[in-house]
Amino acid sequence: AGDCAEYPEKITSEISMPGNWAHAQVQGKYVAGMMAGKKEKPFSHISSYTSGGCGLIPCFVGDTRRSIADRTIIRGTKEDYPKFCELFIKDEKIIGAILINRGHEMIPIRQMITNQADVSKIEDRLIDSTVDIKTLL
Repeated sequence: AGDCAEYPEKITSEISMPGNWAHAQVQGKYVAGMMAGKKEKPFSHISSYTSGGCGLIPCFVGDTRRSIADRTIIRGTKEDYPKFCELFIKDEKIIGAILINRGHEMIPIRQMITNQADVSKIEDRLIDSTVDIKTLL
């Protein structure tokens, strides 16, 4: 368990190894429970983390590997700089996102990943950064 363990990810069915301390902590707690005899559902956690520097606050949520995404959606336009959001789509569902200076959108995007929301019906509103992403849940 931890930031060096690979496991099949529930949302994408791909082998995953999100190497960050927050994910490692959740995974370690899960494994400790299993070792103590606790009956658990298969491990599932949508990894996320935030950093900061040079006036930018990058956030990552879910699986942001381009190699498994079918495509990406850019939320907003270059006029939104220095804000940025790239959504990773697989089978018309959001599987991850990279956000720069848009940390307030991380929780709603995590909910969309969890709920496996079909983006084909809301893509035009997802692209529009003036639309409050919470209204798309």
